[in-house]
Amino acid sequence: MAKRKKRRVRINPKFILALLLLIIAAVVLFLTPLFNITHIKISGTEYNAKAEVLIASGIRENKNIFAINKASAEKGIKELGYVEDVKIKRRLPGTVLIEVKEGTVCAYVDYGGMYVGINKAGRALCRVSKALPVSGAPIVKGISVIKADLGEKVKLKSGKEDEFEVLTNLMDTFDEYALTPFVTEIDVTKKSDIVFRYNGKLKIELGGLNDYDLKFNYVKAMISELGADATGVINMQSENYTYRNTIE
Repeated sequence: MAKRKKRRVRINPKFILALLLLIIAAVVLFLTPLFNITHIKISGTEYNAKAEVLIASGIRENKNIFAINKASAEKGIKELGYVEDVKIKRRLPGTVLIEVKEGTVCAYVDYGGMYVGINKAGRALCRVSKALPVSGAPIVKGISVIKADLGEKVKLKSGKEDEFEVLTNLMDTFDEYALTPFVTEIDVTKKSDIVFRYNGKLKIELGGLNDYDLKFNYVKAMISELGADATGVINMQSENYTYRNTIE
């Protein structure tokens, strides 16, 4: 039986030349001072100081612009808090743009020994100790959070996703009826027994998810009649809405 001849693999000289040129170009780009970072521009910050963003990014002047680890820098900035998104762009030869998008906390949810401030999409923006007062957004009961990495969407306990949907619908309705700045607490533990507080004094027992328009028009009318400092309880758990002047 005749032996098979081994086929020789021929490498195109042009391919070798192109590869060598590519390697030389990469070495030149990483070693030449022409592409050292000379300017770092940060935009979009309100809650975070630009100096904090710069430190968290790990990006420094006089370092090669192509040596930036963008994924690592973006992750570091998101861990500052209040950051919804961040983009890092190179502008050759030596300028780096850090574009930060900060979010607004719409609610605080329970997470172990602290509160986590979230935006309407459920992204964790900050963490606050329960020993400290919170303001600017309501404290929410009934949302079961099992993971809350800053800059990422909070992870909910399996089977509890509906509670978050109820919360987002409520927040949209508060916006629609201009109640958002005055809502201090929300309890969505039971979808048939939703409760929130207005200015921390007036307790509103909303009941279920039905007749939102009718219920919120009634709430607005009662607040207008009672005044912004009203106390007591508005009960809308049955067809006959009632108000009682008691403190709960």
